[in-house]
Amino acid sequence: MYDIPSFLNLSGKKVRHKRENYNKFINSYNFEYKELTKDCEKDCFEILTSWCETKICANCEYTCEHAVLHYIFDNFDALPVKGGMIYENGKAIAFFIGEIVGNCLMGYHQKTLHGYTGIGYAIYIETIKNTFSDCKYFNLGPDIGIEGLRQFKRQFKPFELVEKYIMEI
Repeated sequence: MYDIPSFLNLSGKKVRHKRENYNKFINSYNFEYKELTKDCEKDCFEILTSWCETKICANCEYTCEHAVLHYIFDNFDALPVKGGMIYENGKAIAFFIGEIVGNCLMGYHQKTLHGYTGIGYAIYIETIKNTFSDCKYFNLGPDIGIEGLRQFKRQFKPFELVEKYIMEI
């Protein structure tokens, strides 16, 4: 769980690298932020497909994210989801999908194209600033036991780690 003002400011030596990468992105690319709509479906799938090409599905530690994205867009108007897209010279390069629960932004789905330094943090910052500015907290969701995902999330200095349990019946 992250405090949004702290997350946006990236203050401190431990996150200096993230701050520098974000600033490099802002200063290096002619990007445009757009709020996520149902019309963004094709662009989101292109980003996800490109991301998946770098993975071996049989060894993928995530559930099939194509199925999740299909569900979101098939039910877009009925779900409380919102999000954002980043385009660079008209090409979709990142998306983020989440929802507001109380005063907390719950992050559900985020993907970026490779080759854009700072894009991962940029999609979070731009989406929070432009689409979820009323939220006080940001939860990136569970790390589902994936060590790399856990390490990624801890880089941003969470103010609270929420314990999750799995119960099998």
